[in-house]
Amino acid sequence: MRSRSKVLLAFGAACLSTAVLTSGAMAHDKHREKLGEISGKNRTALKVEVRGLIVAPLTAPLGTTPGSITVSAGAGAGLTWTCAIAPGTDVSMFAATNRVKAKCRSTETGLVLTKLRHKDYGDKVKVEARGVATFTAATTIPVAPATVSVATGVLGQGPVVCAVTDKTRLKGNPISGDTVKVECKSKDGVLTAKKIQKKVVKVEAKGVLAVTLTGTVATSVTVGTGLTAVTCAIPTGMTLPTGAVNGAFVEIKCLGTPPMLAKIEVEDGDDD
Repeated sequence: MRSRSKVLLAFGAACLSTAVLTSGAMAHDKHREKLGEISGKNRTALKVEVRGLIVAPLTAPLGTTPGSITVSAGAGAGLTWTCAIAPGTDVSMFAATNRVKAKCRSTETGLVLTKLRHKDYGDKVKVEARGVATFTAATTIPVAPATVSVATGVLGQGPVVCAVTDKTRLKGNPISGDTVKVECKSKDGVLTAKKIQKKVVKVEAKGVLAVTLTGTVATSVTVGTGLTAVTCAIPTGMTLPTGAVNGAFVEIKCLGTPPMLAKIEVEDGDDD
């Protein structure tokens, strides 16, 4: 007999320290209660679905302190995942050694549990990751056996590593150093890439311009300062428009990794 207990979570603000969830909810059978909508378009750096056993300990949230859950679908690499449990979430119907299906996704504070239900069969892992790829084999279409390592930049998480086979679908001819979206699933105890898609990185910034010169030739532009600064190389043959000088207020659009200037417009200084 299959157990049907579920907990369904959602979060709008990606900050556990300020209580991502204001309350937890337990649902039974087909009844569900939504706690809010996940903000933004589906641009999450890391999403994980694990069917397997809860590995001890399962720590429930206490006050504003997040809890923690680890679910394992086997002993292989990438088959065990740990997710934070947001404050206010009720996980009292779950315990270590329970067989469950857990879903987690990344926030500014790391990987956070978004859905949990009892699932009394099947060990499986699905991972969707966005980040910079490193291939162990060829720099164009990897030849099996090979692996792809995706650095998502998610707090507390190392690179997602998946095997690449002759059945892996490759879109956009991804190579090491490209930003990619990878979809991986466990097969025979190995996390294996089903699809790897090269993504064109787009960067936009508005602010005070600083131009870097090599001799008399402008080679890059920077908008902003410190950690918020955006620097983009200037493609060969591209010239900056009149008024795009140091101190000017501009809007830039850049593409690729590393970012290359695609468009620059001189503004009147009004940031609205």
